[in-house]
Amino acid sequence: MSTQTTKKLSIVEKIMRKLQLGDEGKIGSFFEKQVDKSRKAIRDLNRNKETLKNRYEDDVTDLKDKLQDAQEALNDAYENVTPEDVKSNAAMLEFESTYWAGVKSAKREVERLEKALENREETHKEEIEAVDKEVAAHQERMDILKGK
Repeated sequence: MSTQTTKKLSIVEKIMRKLQLGDEGKIGSFFEKQVDKSRKAIRDLNRNKETLKNRYEDDVTDLKDKLQDAQEALNDAYENVTPEDVKSNAAMLEFESTYWAGVKSAKREVERLEKALENREETHKEEIEAVDKEVAAHQERMDILKGK
């Protein structure tokens, strides 16, 4: 029985050598897997980055359209005077507060949308920087593991 065990072990050893399953092979395999994981993570992060860019462009387009509408509404608010509104001094006094309330409201909406556009740009920049940092961290890992 000891002869069979020896033969089996020598066959196992031959297979292990052939497959490089010794300590060196196992360690090498581990690091190859780590490099592959980082490579895949970089691929996925770059895909996510493209998605973030597309979403940002869509949001900016939407906000710019709304801003354009709000600016037109502001212009309309300034022009929103009819002859009936100013037919007498009393009517003018009465209409004055309504007129300026409309202008003020339209102006606030323009300012809100300008701020939303500014915030969206800032948020996008931060999102892209965060992804870039993750990509750089994975690239650094790969470089170290590859001995670069």
